[in-house]
Amino acid sequence: MITNKIIQQETEELKQILKQGDLEIPSMWTCVWPGLGITLWLLLCVLLSINSGFIVSAKQGSELEVPLIFCVFMGLMITLGTANARGTYLAVPHDFREKSQLYAFFGRKINQYALVYMLVMGGMPFGILFLGLNLSIYALIGIFFTVILIFILSIDISRYQLSMLSSIINTCKSDSVTPTK
Repeated sequence: MITNKIIQQETEELKQILKQGDLEIPSMWTCVWPGLGITLWLLLCVLLSINSGFIVSAKQGSELEVPLIFCVFMGLMITLGTANARGTYLAVPHDFREKSQLYAFFGRKINQYALVYMLVMGGMPFGILFLGLNLSIYALIGIFFTVILIFILSIDISRYQLSMLSSIINTCKSDSVTPTK
């Protein structure tokens, strides 16, 4: 359980790290690979579902193009978002990340959401084809599910933002400000 006291302690410790300039610059690959992995997973699931034998009719036209384009588009959006978030996450020194309760908590929470997303989006093309529906509706259902999951994630994470914001403000207030001449 994350408490306001833990947030205050870790905010103060992180402030000291930032003052010392001990930030790391992660490589681009370490920031991008999770998003690319999800992209490949989405593409693989769609391609496997198409070749699974659920489609009896000829596979052509928008039945194939729409879900593949959707996977590439969603993968690109996820890759950009993931790279941005991981860049910020990995900039904090490894030692602090390893012992931080906040980093561990939010890391587990984000991993859980990513796993749910990958399982639902990966299984959806199989389910759609099993029901005998056109695979092109995968894009519509996928967009709807992605938006809903992002809303839920945002609400879930935002519960901690007020406490973090107040801790950051209090930490900055505690610094003595030297007047400039």
